[in-house]
Amino acid sequence: MTYKNGFVIGFITGFVAWLITGGYLVFLPAPYVVSQIVLLIAVILFIGAVLFSIYSAFRRGSVIDPTVDGAIYGFVCAFDLLYIASAIMAGQLPLPI
Repeated sequence: MTYKNGFVIGFITGFVAWLITGGYLVFLPAPYVVSQIVLLIAVILFIGAVLFSIYSAFRRGSVIDPTVDGAIYGFVCAFDLLYIASAIMAGQLPLPI
């Protein structure tokens, strides 16, 4: 697999994660708990993506594997951009806590 394939998989996963945290896709047993778990994973991946970006800039190559790097960047791109766009459209300023 390549970076592009990983990015597409990560983007789709990030989109589904955004649907879950936004309440558009609900799991019946405990929707709040599932939403919080997905949000925690998204924050961890965001921090990982920032660290991977810094490390790969110094190393000039992939950190783990091109596919895994692409998946992480795709997830962060989809989840964060959709979150920011939906917050701006709702009239809220997206500030991290």
